Amino acid sequence: MAEHLNFIAKHFTEQTVEFVINKMPENEKEQLTETLASIRNELTSTVNAEAKKKKRSKTVKKESRESIFYNDVIPKMRSRLSDFEKRMDVCERNDVELSFDTSFGKMSIEEKVEVHKQMLEFEDKATVLCNFERFYRGKLYLSMKEDYAKFSKETRGSIADFFKSKFDLTYNTISSHVLFYKLIRNFPRLIVCLPYNEMLGNAKRIFRYFGADGKDFASQVETNISIINGRKDFTITRRNVSIQEDSFNIKNPQEDLEDTAQLSLMLNSDADDDYLDANDDE
Repeated sequence: MAEHLNFIAKHFTEQTVEFVINKMPENEKEQLTETLASIRNELTSTVNAEAKKKKRSKTVKKESRESIFYNDVIPKMRSRLSDFEKRMDVCERNDVELSFDTSFGKMSIEEKVEVHKQMLEFEDKATVLCNFERFYRGKLYLSMKEDYAKFSKETRGSIADFFKSKFDLTYNTISSHVLFYKLIRNFPRLIVCLPYNEMLGNAKRIFRYFGADGKDFASQVETNISIINGRKDFTITRRNVSIQEDSFNIKNPQEDLEDTAQLSLMLNSDADDDYLDANDDE
């Protein structure tokens, strides 16, 4: 049978084969048509399977998030902390201004390289300033939790509705900022290491790292930090704040966390887990 099919495929066109089949007795015609259809289906499945196999073999495996954290995020954090500490002694002045020249058509290549350096410095300073604002937003929301607790259970409603009515924000957004506040309160100089979203996206990994291979870096970022913006001195003094395990289960503002495993970081806090100290005026 295979020999005959091979001969037919080599010497006759599809139209000729179809013409011959139509001239055959009805029972033989039906049998041959079914046989050819079966062969066609088998061949199609085999070809498709081979194509998928080749496609899979060409697909480059994505680097795991854990690998990205160790290979990219940690070096970036260490580098930014080092750069920040080189720019300051005790307190850094951070008056962010768009002061670089934009007349690129008149510049030499060397001048453009210098402007690019100024742009990156601006981005770093702007990121730090934005992170300070996020820190104080977290502190504000934590203070609002204290206000919420003063209402009776019968009249205050849910805490999510309370924040929605006051700020038109989801409770996930509130929780994200509170987590950021607590994170920076424990490790003040971490505030210069990553942008807000990236910090929260790696929060669990950062704590695991601090408890294992990164104890030296943890001791560095535990240092207090101050910046001057305008006429105001913004200082963050380190204080042990307990971060409850469910704090890490919020949906990340940048990406979904890759697992739902809970991470508990208990830092022997003297303060309540949810509220600010009465004398906390920083």
